[in-house]
Amino acid sequence: MSGETLSSYGTVKASGSSVTVRYALPVFHELDFVANEGYRRIPHGGIETGCLLFGKREQDSIQIEAFRLIECEHASGPAFVLSAKDIEKLHTQIQEAGADPELTGMEPLGWFIAHTRGELALTAADAALAKDLFRRPWQVTLLVKPEKFKPTKFVFVNAGAPSSEITANLFTLPVLKGRSVRQEESSSPGPRPRRRRSPDNT
Repeated sequence: MSGETLSSYGTVKASGSSVTVRYALPVFHELDFVANEGYRRIPHGGIETGCLLFGKREQDSIQIEAFRLIECEHASGPAFVLSAKDIEKLHTQIQEAGADPELTGMEPLGWFIAHTRGELALTAADAALAKDLFRRPWQVTLLVKPEKFKPTKFVFVNAGAPSSEITANLFTLPVLKGRSVRQEESSSPGPRPRRRRSPDNT
């Protein structure tokens, strides 16, 4: 994990875990866009989305460098609740991720879930699926909550983390250089989920 521009990364602790997470800011601004795009799609909470997180690890430290969208047919409505068909596809997506040349040298580090319709906490369904898919102690769940006219809230959390610890570990992203919060909210370019961003490309 050397050779990167430190200003292109953020660092935070995962709630309920000893894992330290470093995350590429350009990648997380794209995740922010994905979550907010879903939030704006329909009134009263929007459409929730999810993504797989990829990167590198060293003992109790992980570094997130890329993401891939998780397909959800939203059979139960706009919340991010995966059907049996969705879960089957997700297992295949994780197993075949190594064939993606843009993910060379990376491994699945966990997943991202946009909570646009509820609190920033793992649901029972989230926790059960995370336990099935991400069994390594260094794999994490990233919860994201967009809010109108406010910065998007992020938190890394494991099952069983107390609410006080989750609240203490909430973070927001710095505004991209040369752009206002209003410009961030009205930005129209779509996310590029299949492109691995260079750490120096801010």
